[in-house]
Amino acid sequence: MDLAPVRFGAAAKLMSIQDRCLQQRPLADRAFMDFKYTPAGSLEQRSALARLHGLILEWIELESGPCSLGHEETSRRHQDLLTHSLGL
Repeated sequence: MDLAPVRFGAAAKLMSIQDRCLQQRPLADRAFMDFKYTPAGSLEQRSALARLHGLILEWIELESGPCSLGHEETSRRHQDLLTHSLGL
């Protein structure tokens, strides 16, 4: 079973890839529904893209190794930049 570090508060815990998928599925499903069934370019679509981007960033962080404070801050800055560029 593949295990990956996941941040919960200040401590990193191990979570299987399957568990991570199950944890993210409701968020991904909601983003899909918001994107598919709302008007093109709407705030809901832009918000759905930002959520999807956040989910993808979690997998990038997982693949890039242990969570470090600097890496988390960079990811947060990327998420903030996307949110700002989408006008959210």
